[in-house]
Amino acid sequence: MIHRLIVGARATDAAIAAYNAGLSYKYAPPMDLEPFFANTVRVFSNLDVFTAEDQEKFDAQLVEIGIPFGGVAVRNDSANSLLVIGRALVKVTIP
Repeated sequence: MIHRLIVGARATDAAIAAYNAGLSYKYAPPMDLEPFFANTVRVFSNLDVFTAEDQEKFDAQLVEIGIPFGGVAVRNDSANSLLVIGRALVKVTIP
């Protein structure tokens, strides 16, 4: 599992779409980093994403799913943003 930042005017919509499409781990909802980081959402991959090739594929899928929302940038989480927990954008029920 890895986590990335989605950045863009409609990053929240793109992150929710990625979660609903099954690109994100079902027990790790996308996290909105407002007000500390504008238009920025942290997303978590599924557990099977760990090789460099898997990571590149995940990044490409996030970029592609962001196209209908005006395009998004996908970035690595940085030391600054890791300090922010964020607000969950979808409700997750853990059994």
